[in-house]
Amino acid sequence: MTMFFAGSVRAQDSVSMQEVVELPTVTISSRSNVSKRVSRIFQRDFKGATQTRWYQENKNYLVEFIRDDMRQKALYKRSGRRIYHLAFGKEKDIPIEIRAFIKRVYIDYKITDALRVNEDKRTAWIVNMEDENTTLVVRAENDALLRVAIDPKPAQ
Repeated sequence: MTMFFAGSVRAQDSVSMQEVVELPTVTISSRSNVSKRVSRIFQRDFKGATQTRWYQENKNYLVEFIRDDMRQKALYKRSGRRIYHLAFGKEKDIPIEIRAFIKRVYIDYKITDALRVNEDKRTAWIVNMEDENTTLVVRAENDALLRVAIDPKPAQ
């Protein structure tokens, strides 16, 4: 059973309930020929990207690639404006000050995965953690932690 919690988490680990918003479904079609403009902007934005694969998603272009030893995705409008950028990483990829903040609040948890989300000049880290009994997902943004989900591990 997955339970969702929302609220600012500071040193006291307080939680207040807020509305949970579901995002629209993303439909990705087959590989696509990307426009020269979008390709040029992508190359400028992500120098050194390798293993690039482009897809058309509705009227936008989705690119999957590897950079800085991290699997990444970016979605561009036809005009070349970037809508979002995702980077899939591990604990070592989280900036040290954010990682230290998370570990101060969740002392007994081990960070297993991390996702950096860049959208509209905002950066958030979605971090998966676990202890021996529980998996936990938190979002770190603007010096605040938001507990997103907590799920007890099944008994073995």
